[in-house]
Amino acid sequence: MDELTSRNWLTKEEAESFTGTNGYYYLEKWRNHSNAFFKGWNWAAALFRVEWMVYRKMYLETSIALLFLVASAVFLSADDPVVPVEITTLAVHLLAGFLGNGLYRMKAMRVFKKTRHMDEQQRLGHLGKKGGTSLVGLFVLLGAEFAFLFLLPILLDSITIGH
Repeated sequence: MDELTSRNWLTKEEAESFTGTNGYYYLEKWRNHSNAFFKGWNWAAALFRVEWMVYRKMYLETSIALLFLVASAVFLSADDPVVPVEITTLAVHLLAGFLGNGLYRMKAMRVFKKTRHMDEQQRLGHLGKKGGTSLVGLFVLLGAEFAFLFLLPILLDSITIGH
């Protein structure tokens, strides 16, 4: 088995290609906490949750987080919920802060595993393409969130009017 096949870490160049901005920050977090899923607190992930995930092109993780948030809002929106939605929202903020760097590393390693057959230049290019940041994705999400918040009262009014 060659070194690339068995390796479960990224070189400095690979990490910087994948992360784009803040490459040094992520590489240090990933190395300093190498044996744990917790890779250090991430303020951006804690404050912006799914927006941070989309910005970092973590689309699978974003989908899971959004499904959880929507499901919790639906199930906890009863007149007398056991757990208020605000508590669930706070929990998601805290989880994102605690797990953000670890989830981002997992994404980096998923992409890296797909590049093991490539030469170094191809690997770095692919890591850069699949990693980095996406302002377009962020603006699409923000637009969808705005549309949802704008349309939700209209939809709720039309449902209550119909009854």
